[in-house]
Formats: sequence, structure tokens, C-alpha cells
Amino acid sequence: MRTYRNRILTIALMTASPLSLVVAASPASAQEKSYDIKAQPLANAVLEYSRQSGIFVLAPMDLVKGKRSPAVRGSFSASEALVKLLAGSGLRAVRGDNGGMALVRSSAQGSDDGASQAPTRPQALVTKAPTSSVPGAVIDLRTGAALKGALVEIAETGETTSTGDLGDFRFPGKTGTYELRISYLGYPTQYQSVELKDGRATSSIILSDGSSTREIIVYGTRSARAQALNQERTADNVSTIVSSDQMGKFSGTTIAESLRRSPGVAFERAEETGDGANIVVRGMAPDFNTVKLNGIELPEATGTGRSASLGNILTESISQVTISKTLLPSQDSSGTGGLVEIETKSPLDRKRRFASFGIEGGKRGKGFSDDLLVSGTVSATFGAEDNFGISASVQYRSRKAESLRTDATFAYGEYLPLQVDGTPIPSMSFIDPRTSFPFEEGVDGFYPIGTNIKLSRTQSENFAYNLAAAWQISDHTRLKLDLSRFEQNSENSNQAFGINVESYYIIRPVVALGGDLRYALSYPDNRVSLQQSYGYEKNNSTSSVMVASGKTNLGRFDLDYSAGWTKGNSRRGGASMLISAEALLPPELLLPSAVDDVEGVILTPFARQQQSTFPFPLLNEAGFSLINDPSTYRFSSASNRPEFGSNSRWNADFKARYRFESSWLEYIEVGASYKRSKFTSGTPDQTTYAGIRDPLDNFQNPRFNLFNIPFSQNALGRIGQDTQISMISRRDMIAFLTTQLPELAIAYDPSDPAISDPANLVYARNFLRDARLDDTYTLERDLAAYLQAKIQIGKLDLIGGVRMTRLALEAANLSMPIYIRSDFTFDPDFEGQFDKIIAEKVTQTDILPRILANYRFDDNNVIRLGYYKSVARPQISLLSSRPNITLYMFPFFGPQGRQPFFGVSKGNPDLRPAVTHNFDVSLERYHEKIGVIKVGIFYKRIKNLLESNVSNSPADVIAAAGVLPDYPAFAAVLANPENYHLSVSLPANNPSPAHIWGVEASLERRFWALPGWLAGLGVFVNYTYTKSSKKQPVRWDYAPVVSASGAVTEYTTEQFVVENVPFAGQPNHTGTAALTYNKYGVDFTLAYTYQAARRQGSFSSYDLNLFEDAYDTLDARLSYTFEQTSGKPKIFVEAKDLLRSSEEASSNTSIRSLQSAYASQPAISRYFGGREVRVGFDLTF
Repeated sequence: MRTYRNRILTIALMTASPLSLVVAASPASAQEKSYDIKAQPLANAVLEYSRQSGIFVLAPMDLVKGKRSPAVRGSFSASEALVKLLAGSGLRAVRGDNGGMALVRSSAQGSDDGASQAPTRPQALVTKAPTSSVPGAVIDLRTGAALKGALVEIAETGETTSTGDLGDFRFPGKTGTYELRISYLGYPTQYQSVELKDGRATSSIILSDGSSTREIIVYGTRSARAQALNQERTADNVSTIVSSDQMGKFSGTTIAESLRRSPGVAFERAEETGDGANIVVRGMAPDFNTVKLNGIELPEATGTGRSASLGNILTESISQVTISKTLLPSQDSSGTGGLVEIETKSPLDRKRRFASFGIEGGKRGKGFSDDLLVSGTVSATFGAEDNFGISASVQYRSRKAESLRTDATFAYGEYLPLQVDGTPIPSMSFIDPRTSFPFEEGVDGFYPIGTNIKLSRTQSENFAYNLAAAWQISDHTRLKLDLSRFEQNSENSNQAFGINVESYYIIRPVVALGGDLRYALSYPDNRVSLQQSYGYEKNNSTSSVMVASGKTNLGRFDLDYSAGWTKGNSRRGGASMLISAEALLPPELLLPSAVDDVEGVILTPFARQQQSTFPFPLLNEAGFSLINDPSTYRFSSASNRPEFGSNSRWNADFKARYRFESSWLEYIEVGASYKRSKFTSGTPDQTTYAGIRDPLDNFQNPRFNLFNIPFSQNALGRIGQDTQISMISRRDMIAFLTTQLPELAIAYDPSDPAISDPANLVYARNFLRDARLDDTYTLERDLAAYLQAKIQIGKLDLIGGVRMTRLALEAANLSMPIYIRSDFTFDPDFEGQFDKIIAEKVTQTDILPRILANYRFDDNNVIRLGYYKSVARPQISLLSSRPNITLYMFPFFGPQGRQPFFGVSKGNPDLRPAVTHNFDVSLERYHEKIGVIKVGIFYKRIKNLLESNVSNSPADVIAAAGVLPDYPAFAAVLANPENYHLSVSLPANNPSPAHIWGVEASLERRFWALPGWLAGLGVFVNYTYTKSSKKQPVRWDYAPVVSASGAVTEYTTEQFVVENVPFAGQPNHTGTAALTYNKYGVDFTLAYTYQAARRQGSFSSYDLNLFEDAYDTLDARLSYTFEQTSGKPKIFVEAKDLLRSSEEASSNTSIRSLQSAYASQPAISRYFGGREVRVGFDLTF
């Protein structure tokens, strides 16, 4: 507890700094100026008067409560305006000795000429917040915005709490007058005598940041970061918060874009557009993160996964996004990487009448993308105390995005090594997958054997709607209803070209080995495979969220309750087509450089370009004429295959907290939640198109030139490369797939001789959806309960408890097994007799202990320690998918080619969730002028990682017996599985634990002490290092069996484990360094972001791993707010990805060695258009 002398000194300094800046305007009180104050509650009107006049007014709540003011519009002196404002209120203003004004009853002694003294004890402005109906709120003097995350302390007892979403706070059981100390980063610490009634302040507290009332406010990043850091400082766990500013404006177009510079976050791009799609938190893939909106988990629209896309969630109406990196018992069971909680803004957290409108547009070079975004929000509060509010927000985005992808496939090494007995190895399948390439010293070349080009275009419209209503029923109860909907409609098209060598390793003398025989790279039959594929589809994806929630404080009890419903739907439909050719490209169609200088033969018809992902075909003009001739290709197939998915979820939560009067036990909290989730997916009726074989052309499919569609588009012209490779234009492709092809095709009817008439070219065959598929689904019922308590021992806070979660899973899938006898015929007694719905059920229970400790040296310095246990549920497609059961009795399978084949592929409802033990240490030092230094270390030990497991184990066959037909042929498999070549594809838990650890650091500082305009400068820097490892199960089907004489006699299947494999999607290094400027209405950010290479996809044999290359971006944003203009218009210009031109790849994927055995080889490049420029304008009223 501070001494009385220190309190007086603090108050005096406060009065001399922020308040003196306000009072500095008082000499102008006799000058006339324009006022525009609406009729409204008097408390609100007084605050608005203070803003417009620049004169500090002390307004006790007991005097202004329930009173209304008339409108004041026109030019008046400050005194005249105030008299008009108070007309009929029974109040008048008196001047204090500090130059400010105070309201008193008209019957009170004193006059407005200064003869009467204001209260002798200086106080902050006391009135009702204009945008909050909550009594006792802490709000900002200039904007009236609630200040969430403020630290409030009772000076006499040392008890502390923090303000909530509406700036409210509570000390249960406290009644009387107390000296409160309010600490909020960016504002001077303030002391104030406040009357508490049942723990709530009877009057609100308004803080001033010390700026002049006539100084232009920079609402953008400065106030947003202040709100975020204050909440991070007072939180019980380690978190990263991205907040809207005090005007409710949230940065970024989508949630994924807004989070990409956050500490510990890696960025994932959408394949077709390059937009932010999702995030990786602390090295953990999106499926290890849980995303919630207003407390309820967002749906995953395809019905097969868990990770909701963040790329479709637009940011209008978003208040803040919190990434919790350590979890309390009260928080979700999942969230191993992070729990991402998105919150929309309450209408009670806005001004009494609020409206905003914004429009912005963006463009990339060479027409790669065009973007238009329009957004708006209206909000209002009603009632005598403005205790009921409603708001509506809408955001519309229209975007055209084009992309180009090139990739290459390779042969690894000019020739293959020898087997253990010294004989040549015929293919890479016979090399131990644990062997790192190169297989022999010096034989380390990457020889292109194929290349592909893909052009994609997406034309999308996104809509985001939010309706919210909030009602402060009384001092102790607040209710809120949120309705949100996110919708995306898109048209997607793609055009792809591929050329690949048919056969590339044959036995031949190798000149480099002195003529020794090896299986070596060759181009023996001059044959290549040509393919062009085209697709056009229309997609619709929606996510709807409805949440009703409430908070009630009864004495020492705090009750939180909510119920919600979400549903995600996706539908996609369109057409695709494949044309192909097996073409001869003899040496006379190739360039002379195709001949290898050493071997004297053609090894591959592609150029060896080490740093290019597009190896040019070494064709002469005649060669290019061949591959660009439509008559070279044949119509292979086309289809119209729609898909749909759905995920609906019901959710209910309840928690009760009892706050003790004890000096060490702060509270005990219990809670429970119930969640019911249903997932469905499938395909409706579909149509396929097949070519009618021409007997005059060797009964082959029709040549494509008969369809009269030219190849008119240069494949790589967009990025400045003339490849001489042409494709069907997008316009011609869409017209053919949507109109010409259906009109051209005849209906399939085996009895109609017309289907064999080549003049018809193609026929259509319709496949009706099996009605039994309507009864397939996956259903989860998740019940969770927890116990949590908080203990305070001096400066140490301990928050701990246990969470129990119980999941009941039910899956129903249609099984249609296939059985073909040894004579290649179907068994009529079997066909269709065993098609049925197979239902599977499983129940899992997890106990999750969690404990966090915070040692707070003072307001701004804290050490955090934490341990928590979390789970990550498998994707729905891994738990539940249609069983594919196949038995081929003809003996052509296995390593020796002498066994029948039995295969099962299905989901595994018995999959355990990935269970993680999380450990975390964090040191945080906050700066009063909106700054922070954080350093943290984390370690995660994960059990039951999920693998896509393919096994030939008889035990796995027996485990799948429950879905097998009750038929003698299948009973024989179960009885003697060793007699069959087995392939059981069943998702499995990795039996070995995995590990990931990392260091996370961030620095943020604003240089307020610099002179003049330099005081607006600031910096923001963060860096995260992560390192992961797991043991990867691997299967090798061609392990040699060596006889006593040393000869390889046969081959068998071997399974083993590869050590120290890094997680997919996890970069070792990520970081951002940014320079900021916030002053004089200018808000500027220049940010450089770096993300190291990260492994992609599943495990690769031979140490030939696909890695997304490291990439960096330089982005800049400059905005200016016309603060003194009605509507506070703001204009901005933003430039993204400044380091890349439209002809440079935005991201690359390379083949890399984990053992550093060879130089990386580029394999895939994606072009999204490079630099993007955006301009925008918005108004706020």
C-alpha cells in the first residue's frame, strides 16, 4: 500500500500532465466554435461536449443518471454551449481552480465565474461511457472506447483484477469507498477514489493518454496494439492477441492474413490463389489447432476434416483474435499448437450511434489478380441507460485470382547401383528406402523425365454477415446473441499440360563405368506420354454460426453460459476432360544437345536446368509442331462429378466461479460442455463421357482435331517465357465442357447401334447415386467437464486443475466389396449380396491435467511457467471412410508375382487422438508506453501421431475382419493370410512418441521520448525457432532374401522405422521485423517477414524430401486519418510482396536431403503475380 504522501504526489503529477493538456484549451472558452451535439442521455452529452470544446468537465454519476440533454447545434462560446446543454436538467456548471468545470445542482452554492471551488481532491472525469451501458467501466477520454485488459488494484488491500470486454471490473464482496489504482499501457497510471457496491464501481473511470484534445488521434495500429498488449499482460496464460483499434477497425482482409506476422505463426497459402488459407502455430499443423468464433468451434465445410479455413473469414465486425499458446483447464481439450478464438464486437462496445463504411481495391501485375472489398457496420444502443444494443455488419469481396504452376519429375542418377549379390538393380523399388541418394558416389544428377504446367483461375465472391444484440439487463447480468454467416461462391478453371518419358531405366553398357552393365537412364523407344487436362467448376461454401451467451454475477458467484449452433456446407460441381497421346519423338525431332556428351546417347529429351522447375523439352520446330497439333491427341475421357459436404454442430457450455474472501484462494471454478457434431460427404448423380472407338483407326478413341477446338494459348506467356507449348484457351475450354460436349454426346444404350458410330465421337453415361449413401454419416458426441482453481501466494499466481473429456464416435459407411475369381470372372452368388451399411462405434476418455504459474514482480514484469495436456482428434476422413474391400484370386501379385491379392482400405474409428504433454516457460516485460519484450521456450511430447499406414501384417487383416463379407473366399483369407499378397490401408497411430521444441521471442517498442515528429516511430520484431522429430514407419515390399551362397533368391516385405523425421509443414525459423510510425494522423508500417523451408507431404524414401523453400515478403501500408473532418475519413495505400515481380515465382518447392547429401533441386514453382497494390477509403461516424 502506498503512503498518503505518494498518492497526493501521484495525483498532482497526473493533474499536471494529462489534465493540464485538456485544460490548456480553456482560455478559448469565450471564443465561438461550431458544436454538433445530438439529444441523448446527459452523461453521453457531457462527454461529447468535452471532446468538442476541449474543456474538462467533472460529472458525478448520481447527478446525471437518468437525465437527457437537448440537442446543441450551432456556433457558441464554450460557456453558452454548456448552458444550453444543461437546460432543464436542474444542474449548472462551476469552474474549479484547475480551470476545469464541475456539475452541481442548481440549488448548490457558488457560481460559474470561479467563485465556487470544485472538489479539492482532483479526480478523473466521471461519467457513463458513451458506448457501454456497464457501470464502472474504464474508458478512453478521447474516443469513449472501453479499455479492456486494464489492471485495477485496490490500493488499501492490494487486491487486483482486470477489465473485461466492455471495460468493466468487479471486486466481489467489496462495498464502500476505495482508492483504486488503474494501470493501462499507453496511459499514465491513475489513482481515483471510487465507491464500490457489491464489488462494482458506481461511476465509470475515464483515462486520458496525455495527448492534447486538439491533437489528431491515430486510431490504427497504436490503439490496436495497446488493447492487445494490455490483455496479454493481465492474462493468466501465454497468449498472442491481434485486436481491432478503438474505432473497431480490424487490420487485414481475412483472419489468416491478419495473423501471419504473429509470433510463433507460420503461414499457409491457398494453392490456387496464393491467399492466406490457414496457419501453423508453434510448428503444429492446422489440424492441431482449434478455431472458435464467439466460443463455438467453427465448422469444416467439406465434412471430411477438422481444420476450418481461415481464408474465407472476412474481418468486418471482428473485435479481436486470441491465440492461446498455453491452455487452462477451462479451455478447450484440443489446441495443441494453439487455441484460436475469434470474437466479434459487441454493440455495447460502440458509440450510441455508430456507422462505418469502407471500400478498397487491389491489383497484381499482368492481370494475375483484381480485388474489390466493400464493408459496412451500423450499431445503436437504446433504452434510458443505453443498455440494449444491436449491430449489423456486412462485408463483400469480389476477387479474380490467376496462378501458374510448373513442376518437374526426375530420375535420380544416371544409373542404378548393384544388389547385395552384385547383380544390377532393375528399379528404385529394389533399393532400401533408408538409403540416401546418391546411391553411389558421384552419381548425383537429377535428370528430368517429365514436366507439367498448370494454369488456374478463380473468380470468387465472399460475403460475411454479422448480426449482434446485447442487453445489459441489470448490473449483474448481460446477454448477447451473435449470428454470423460466411459464404463463398467461386468459379474455378484449370488448364494443364504434361509431357513425360514412358520408360527410362534399361540394362545397357555404361560408358562412364567402362562398359559395365547397369540399369541406366535411356530413351530407348523414343516414346513420350502427352496429356492435357481441363476443368471448370462452380463451388459454394457456407459457414453459419449462431451463439447465445450470457454472464451473471451474483454475490461471489460468476456464471458464464452459452449455447450455439454451427453448420458448414460445401458444394462443388463442374466438368473435367483429359486428352492424351502416346507420341513418338525420335532423335530427328530433338535438338542435337539432347545427346549426352559422355554416353553418346539420349538420356532424356529434357534440358538439365538445375535451378529451374520447368525443364524445357529439347524439341526442334518439327517436334513442337507435333505436340501442338490437336490431331496428335485423342479424347480420353470427361466427367461431371459433383461433390458435397456438411458439418453441423450443437454446443452448450456452462461454468460457475466462486470468488473467496481468502487472501490466498482467489476462486474455484467448475464447468461442463456438450458438443454434438455430425459430418457427411459424398457425390450426387454424375455423368461420364467416353470416346467412341473408330474401327477405321485401330479401334482407338477419336482424335481431338475432330472436335474443332484449336490450341491457341501460350502456356507460359504470362511469366515472360515463350515455351512454344500451346493449350486450349480458357474461353474455348469452358464453352466445350459446359455446352458443346453435352450437346455432342449421345446417351449410353448398349442396345443402340448408334453408340458404335464414330461420327458421334462420344457418348454419355449417367451414374445415379446409391440411395443407401444417404444413410452414411459420422457422429461425435463430446462431453467435457473441468475443475479449476486460482491461488495467490504473494506475487505468485497458481492456476490449475483437471479437464475430463469423453468422446463417443459413431460411423456408418456403405461397403461394396469386390471379388474376382481365378478365371477373371465375377461370382454370381457373391455380386451385390454383401453390399451393406457397416456401423462402427467407439468411446474414448481422456484426463487432462493442467497447471500454470505466473510470478508478477510488478504490473509490467511477469514470469510464466506452464504444463498442460491436450488432445488432437484425427480428421474425419481418417476415422470414417467408405470401406474398399478387394479380393483377386488370380495369382499375379506379391514380390514373386505368384500370390492372389487381398486389399482393405477404410477409416479407423479406433484411432486414438494425438495426446500432447506441453511445457512452457515465458518471460515478459511490458513498457508503459505500449511496448513489450517476450522470450519463451516450449516443449511438446506427442503420443499417437497419425500416420497413413499401409500394412501387410496378418494381424491387421484380422483386425479388419469386422467389415469383411461372410463368404468362404474371405474366410479363407482370414484362415491363411500368409498365402495372399496383403495390402491393408488403415490409418494408424504412430507407436513412438514425437517431439517438438522451440524458442519464441518478440520485441515491441514505441519511441515516445524522441523529439518532435520522431516520437511517432516504433519497431516490432519477433522470431521463432522450432525443431521437431518423429519416428516414421516405412514399408519395403522388395527386401532381398539372400541364400547361403550370397545370391538373391527372392524378395519379401520388410517394415522398419526411420529416425528423426521432421514434422510436415513446420519451418525451423520464422520472424518479422517492422518499422512503424503513428503520429499526426499518419499510420505507417513497413514489415519484412521470413519463413524458413518446411517439409511438405508424407515421408519420402531415399532422403528425397519435398520442401517448400524459404520465402520472404516485404509489405508496406500507409494511411492518413482526417480527424477533424466529419466521419473521420481515412485513406490508405498498401503494397504487398514488394520483393517480387509478376514474372518471379511466389513460392518454390525443392527436393532436399535431410542428411545434406546433395544440393537441393527445384521441383515446383508457383506464380501468383508478385507485387500487389491496394488502395482504400473508409468513414466512421
